[in-house]
Amino acid sequence: MNKVEHYRNILKSLETWDAFLLQESGLPGPRANLELVQAAAEEGDESTFLRFLSFGPGEAPTNFPQEFLAVCGVVGLGRLVAEGKTGFLDLLRQCASDPRWRIREGVAMALQRYGEANMDSLLQEMERWSLGSLLEKRAAAAALCEPKLLQKEAQVKRVLEILEQITESVSNVEDRKS
Repeated sequence: MNKVEHYRNILKSLETWDAFLLQESGLPGPRANLELVQAAAEEGDESTFLRFLSFGPGEAPTNFPQEFLAVCGVVGLGRLVAEGKTGFLDLLRQCASDPRWRIREGVAMALQRYGEANMDSLLQEMERWSLGSLLEKRAAAAALCEPKLLQKEAQVKRVLEILEQITESVSNVEDRKS
């Protein structure tokens, strides 16, 4: 049994998750518990994910355990999108501009889940994001540069075209750190 399966079993046995997720988050610290994020994304439901996402930067600042709940919510939305609830792509796009870097990383992980289920649809969506803000472009690039998604030659070509468009669009940006 791997760690994700272990955590899934624990989550299934709990009536409420928050205390366990906060305790096992790995935060504060350099690395959040990504196996637990994946388990929560697999076992959670829409209402849980949306509740976790209600923890904004004020209630769940960077590197605090509460931030972990929001990350679980973001990645969980990726599972819902992969299952066909594509209306949540708009919310993921908003999260791509969150001031917390772990939330932005969670968006990339969520989009990669979508790509595993439907790479062609992810590519269409990332073409739109590649025309958006700098952080939306970053999310698109991070999502598409996952090796496990780069299996079919035609899709790889589309990924490279999107990445080229993103690179070209940011080449004249003066303040790249903003």
